[in-house]
Amino acid sequence: MQSVGPYRFTHMLGTCPVGKAWAAIDEQGRFVTVAVLDAAAANTPGWREAFTGTANAMSQRPGGEAFAYADFFADEPWAAYPAESGPGAEKLFRALGQEYHPVPTAQAGATKQDDSPEPVSGVPRQPSGPPQSVSGPPHPVSAPPQPVSGVPQPTSGAPIAPWALHSGALPSVPPAPPPAPAPPPGDDAPPSPAPVSGAPMD
Repeated sequence: MQSVGPYRFTHMLGTCPVGKAWAAIDEQGRFVTVAVLDAAAANTPGWREAFTGTANAMSQRPGGEAFAYADFFADEPWAAYPAESGPGAEKLFRALGQEYHPVPTAQAGATKQDDSPEPVSGVPRQPSGPPQSVSGPPHPVSAPPQPVSGVPQPTSGAPIAPWALHSGALPSVPPAPPPAPAPPPGDDAPPSPAPVSGAPMD
């Protein structure tokens, strides 16, 4: 029977285009599900990293699916999940965006006389490219901004001091008073002096 790390496969649970899910048992008799990324997919740029990143992201989520043991550097990277926590291997492939196909229950425990796993009908198709990353830079979700029509209009009022931008609300600046009207033409009289308040000087 095939094995990886400390796990011996007992039967295949399902397949997807980039790998297989296996039921396995460790040396202490504990059951696990193992997700194995096919070598062809592992050698396609982006897939090994996506497999590793997705397994790590799933294990770090609150209530997420933590793997018991993994080897992401193997020719066929794999991650083992405790069987009591559910179908961890299946969840990993689905999180990678793969169409997972469970092996029919009647075949799940069946093995050939030579104790090798049942072959899977069909050949997994070659991945067309790396999956979307679980984490990393954001991807644009809308079109770039479109220019606004019209010509910019000047604004009035005093410019706002740079420090004011960081202090919260912007101060309101009252508009400047209109200029005083010019004296009518031909009026040559000097303006009258302004009254002086206070006591006269000697």
